[in-house]
Amino acid sequence: TTYLGTGTASSSTFLRGDQTYAAIAAGGITHASQWRPTGDATGDINPIANVEQNDTALYGNLGAAMSVSSGNFTFPVTGYWLVNIIGGYFLNGDSAYNEISIQATANNSSYELKAYSGCLLQQTASAPGFGNASATFLFDITDLTNQKVRFCNNVTNNSATLMGGTNYNTGTMMTFVRLADT
Repeated sequence: TTYLGTGTASSSTFLRGDQTYAAIAAGGITHASQWRPTGDATGDINPIANVEQNDTALYGNLGAAMSVSSGNFTFPVTGYWLVNIIGGYFLNGDSAYNEISIQATANNSSYELKAYSGCLLQQTASAPGFGNASATFLFDITDLTNQKVRFCNNVTNNSATLMGGTNYNTGTMMTFVRLADT
């Protein structure tokens, strides 16, 4: 008689290549949260500090959310984290560059640029200039005390407005998704 594997077969185990049964590990995304500026802001903003976690109806936060202090975001758990910011802009005029960026620190002190993107705002005869820029970075977070991220905004024309609002996502939003263990 030939037996398939050692251990107990069940709906919570799988047969490994070495012919032993092992428990099925939980998988999938365990943490995700979204943040936004609470209102419009003009000029350079370093870091973007006036933010709130999304609280609009039907919003779904998964797992422990990020925490933020003075615009510096702290991760709730270690892991591989996908971080994205979309910056939405408008201006009654022109602005050669409007740049959204992700900065990070490994020592809870010195921040360095990790990702950025920009857009051009150009007013037409009948409407203000609108534009979007998006930056994304994949972080390997292993130290919750020292590894943090923040978002910054730099513009040519200090009248350029980074859109925000507390009632719904309006132009600018930050998204954090934990993809896997580190």
